[in-house]
Amino acid sequence: MKLYTAPQAFWDAMLKDINSAKISIEMEQFSIWDDKIGHRFLEAFEKKNREGVKIRMIADGWGSYPLFRSGFVKKLIAAGVEIVAFNPPHLANPKQWFYRLHKKTLVIDSQIAWLGGSGMKKKFIKFRDIFLRLEGTIVSAIQTSFESVWRNCKQQNYFAQPDFTKQTSDPQLLINYCGYGRKEIYEQMRENIQKAEKSIFLTTSYFFPDRNFFQLLLDKARAGVDVKIILRGKDDEHLPVRFSSSYFQKALRANIGIYRYEPTIIHTKSAIIDGKWATLGSCNLDKFSFYYNMEANLASASLEFIQIASELFATDLKLSKKIELRDWIRRPFYERFFEFLIWPIHNYL
Repeated sequence: MKLYTAPQAFWDAMLKDINSAKISIEMEQFSIWDDKIGHRFLEAFEKKNREGVKIRMIADGWGSYPLFRSGFVKKLIAAGVEIVAFNPPHLANPKQWFYRLHKKTLVIDSQIAWLGGSGMKKKFIKFRDIFLRLEGTIVSAIQTSFESVWRNCKQQNYFAQPDFTKQTSDPQLLINYCGYGRKEIYEQMRENIQKAEKSIFLTTSYFFPDRNFFQLLLDKARAGVDVKIILRGKDDEHLPVRFSSSYFQKALRANIGIYRYEPTIIHTKSAIIDGKWATLGSCNLDKFSFYYNMEANLASASLEFIQIASELFATDLKLSKKIELRDWIRRPFYERFFEFLIWPIHNYL
């Protein structure tokens, strides 16, 4: 297992694995565009297709909307590269507005897998994000999950729930399924937070959890558990960041440490509980990831995995600025008023 923390580095390494493929390539991606970055992957697919490698890609119908309008992609499909859209948007069907494929995985020759949180487009070049390169039994679990989503896309049955098969691999693949299906990431995260006695360290790009999850964090902090959350400091999406910041005053009063990452936009998603359990992947701490999106995380109680996640968190914490309650309550009136106005709709997000 190897962790990559810079988009250019993990894209280069992923392309190296793609270019070495002999049999098959399977990719799931929320956001891949036919731009400077996405085109590198699409050109690699074109090359490997000519060499006889079987290529299948699932891209979210909303997050990768421009991809399916691309002439180059249409040419790839005509040449035999299999590319399908997950739940393409349709104005007349609300289910097709919200339920998204937010997983980011790549499987090469059934031997190597990648799992992480970054999209594949120019926008993400300077983001702080992660991908894990994996080998061993976990690859089979990731590939099986891909096959399930692929089958559902082919049948245009995007909300079907696959049969549950208990995994014996470590790390374990956790999936949040769309709609009212299983929520493995959410449930395991809540279960481990409920058991926390010493520390809860979280990193997320978006923070607007449901009431029960937020209350659990408040209760743990008030009971003396060290709760720290790293969030984005730089802002490329004003409204989601405002939704996140509307939680801060309650969190700060409960002695939760809120930190804003300063060097760039942080897009990492991680959790480390008591130094005994950790998870990394695509799942944000928001209602979209918890309830609407299909997400993929790895989780483990192994020393190796916890060390990887802990070192990542410690590095990012050093580059983050802590928000102090006394400064937060002195912010401009218009900021506090806007958060007051949007608070009532939290239950609907």
